[in-house]
Order: sequence, then structure tokens, then C-alpha cells
Amino acid sequence: LDEVQVHGTNPLDADTDDDGVDDGVDLCPRVADPIPDGGASQPDVDANGVGDACECGDSSGDGVVDETDVRLLQKAVQKRLIHARHIGALLPGETL
Repeated sequence: LDEVQVHGTNPLDADTDDDGVDDGVDLCPRVADPIPDGGASQPDVDANGVGDACECGDSSGDGVVDETDVRLLQKAVQKRLIHARHIGALLPGETL
């Protein structure tokens, strides 16, 4: 498999997301997650090799996907739907 099939990155660009970290060592190669000032590496709270910027589900940022994250995600979706309804911008298939 080539780079595009495996990582969804651009094989002609060493740093697809332009975050200053080459794709080959980037913990999140398609989402910009630069190394913080004074940091040694990209944030990865749970040390699973997937950068926090593209870690699925950890909305609270505590490194664990749990009930708190589910509640935060549900709240965010509900807020988005209420706002969309208010401005008349529900997407096809969205309902409250």
C-alpha cells in the first residue's frame, strides 16, 4: 500500500498538514498539531501513538474516552442543531 492509501497524506509533500512535523513521524499527519513551545513532542495524553488533535472521542482532553466525553459530544451536537434551526440552516436529514 502506498502513503495515500495508508495515511491519506500527500506523497509529494513531506508535511501534508503543514504543522512542521514530517508525515513519517507525525502522530496526526492529516490534522495540524504542531509541537508546543518548549515541548518535546506532539501532544498524546494517552501515549497510544495517535495525536490528541485527531484522537476520536476524547472531548474532555483527559486522555480517556468515557461517559463525560459522550455527554460533551451530545451537548455539542444538540447546541449545533438548535443554532442551525434558529438560523434556518438544518442540513438535509437533521431534525430536533
